[in-house]
Amino acid sequence: MLTAFQSYCVKQAGAALLLAGLEKEKELLRIFLRVSQMENAVLRRMNLNSFLMVPVQRVTKYPLLLSRLYRATPTCASEREEVKGAQRCVESRLEEINAAAAAA
Repeated sequence: MLTAFQSYCVKQAGAALLLAGLEKEKELLRIFLRVSQMENAVLRRMNLNSFLMVPVQRVTKYPLLLSRLYRATPTCASEREEVKGAQRCVESRLEEINAAAAAA
């Protein structure tokens, strides 16, 4: 699952730059995005660039979620160490994602 996040995170900065460039070049796109943002209640006045950041922000919250789950799991529960292992695995993958994004 985190492989998809890695690919997305590595390409997200380039996508944001591409979007900014297209918005500068294409007046119709800029107008469409602005009107969509202001008039579509589902968008909650968020712009497209904000939506592009959501997966990046979400994946970085997984270690915190797993840490809280670990603390909430009773010490006698057999799953407790599995949760801790999952947290370590996700943290390791996030380090790889950060390194790949920095190299891109």
